[in-house]
Amino acid sequence: MSEELLTGREATEFLKMNYHYLMRLASQGIVPSHQKGRKCKRYFLKSELIAWLKGEYEAGRTSPKRRGRKPSLKFPVG
Repeated sequence: MSEELLTGREATEFLKMNYHYLMRLASQGIVPSHQKGRKCKRYFLKSELIAWLKGEYEAGRTSPKRRGRKPSLKFPVG
């Protein structure tokens, strides 16, 4: 038995949610999604979305992705 794979638009229809909001939640790891590369299309497994709705899905990432420069390490000179 193969899992039902949904595109972003199909997932928004299934969840009755705004597309851009769903994509933001998916990129933060709050909603389960799959993506092969950084700029590739995002896909959703219907069974994972159902588990997420029931509260059975544990988010993969605890905090949103950091953006911007990495902090520089400064060591005391002395």
